[in-house]
Amino acid sequence: MERLNCIVHYPKQNYYQDIKKLSDGNIHKVKEAKTKREEIGGLHLHDEQIQQVPTEINNDIHGVHMEPCYKRFTAILSNPKFKKIEEKEKRKSDRLSSIDTSTGTTSSTPAWIYPKNCNLCGKYRIQHLTKKYEPYTITTYNAATSIKTAAKNKNQKLYQEIEHLDLIAKEFKVHKTCYKTFTLTSNSTPVSSSTQNLEADLNNSSTYDKGHFDEVKAHITDVVLNQGRVASMKTLHQLYNLGVGDCRYRNKLKKRIAEKFGNQISFLSSNTSNLAEVVVSSVYLENLTHSTRDETIKSVAQILKDDIIEKFKDIELTSWPPSTKELASSKFQPPESLNLFLKSLLSTAGHSVNRSSKTMRTVDSIAQDIVSSITKKSTLQLKHVLLALGLHTLTGSRKVVDLVHKFGHCMSYNLTCEVETAQAEQSLELSKKRSFATVTAQTTGQ
Repeated sequence: MERLNCIVHYPKQNYYQDIKKLSDGNIHKVKEAKTKREEIGGLHLHDEQIQQVPTEINNDIHGVHMEPCYKRFTAILSNPKFKKIEEKEKRKSDRLSSIDTSTGTTSSTPAWIYPKNCNLCGKYRIQHLTKKYEPYTITTYNAATSIKTAAKNKNQKLYQEIEHLDLIAKEFKVHKTCYKTFTLTSNSTPVSSSTQNLEADLNNSSTYDKGHFDEVKAHITDVVLNQGRVASMKTLHQLYNLGVGDCRYRNKLKKRIAEKFGNQISFLSSNTSNLAEVVVSSVYLENLTHSTRDETIKSVAQILKDDIIEKFKDIELTSWPPSTKELASSKFQPPESLNLFLKSLLSTAGHSVNRSSKTMRTVDSIAQDIVSSITKKSTLQLKHVLLALGLHTLTGSRKVVDLVHKFGHCMSYNLTCEVETAQAEQSLELSKKRSFATVTAQTTGQ
């Protein structure tokens, strides 16, 4: 039997697996990766390996090292940077295909029907006090629901246009200030008799910040009552636009929630101080108290899993390579319910967890590992990126990175190399710009 030849061989690697025959799926991925690398070019071309790929693959003489040759060559297909570029190009192509060449206008059902201007005021950039605002695209179900509800009460023409549309999919754009003004409860909106006195008292109070109570109600109804999950008061404070220093408004918001939902919900807090209070369905809480120990554990696990999946299902990086600032933002932080569970689990009752930096580091580390595992490593976490880059820089060893990755503590070696390459390209580009600016300044000075 003839010895098989690797069709995408990378010389001088640390190790190679035994060469294997290619399946139909392997052949398809190799050809697809070859086409992709030829399209992208540059450092991603890997010309030596592309030249080795034969036009017709014969399984009697052709094979491949699954590690590292095959995985390295086909890694381009799973690179999130180029996936995002493909999606952007597809959206651009869809938009161009919707344009009528005879009239120069879009068809009746273009890729997205809304322009880049705010759909409430019709302007692109507005100034409020000392700040200038540009429209942003709504991304949450609560925001879409609030806009439709307000349009029904205030603008029938707009309501007829958006009543049966998915505003998130259509990329509905609004200014932050326009959204706040438009979604404030209309004076003509009927108020139930059970909450009428409280609403009047709160709305007439000069020291009370009204905020977005409609979003708070919608979030509790959807997450707590319909889905049977918990809602952190910290999340409700954010929906209501309460900052860190707005302590006096928090009790009023809690009172308003209690008056609105009555016996349908309960407020729970941990014995450990400085942990966020949560809102839970009273029915679910009653069922939980009558459950067995195993059922209770399974229920808690399911709640945490649902919270993680819900938060990270539509999250994508806005830049490549990923920046530390973006990964450290609240958008990529584990959900509050998971942090609350781990803080309660790892801290001593009656003691402030904030006093122990070790406990907080442990909570943050475990929470990021759990998020990465549940999302099948599709969501990058700050710890996983920094740890992989740090280990590779300090040791220069693939085996160390692979070992830590298999235990779920950092990203894979291939992705680490992709990030390092992207960082190097970005650094080189910035260096060229700085050099050009320096030469230009010197020339101008002479």
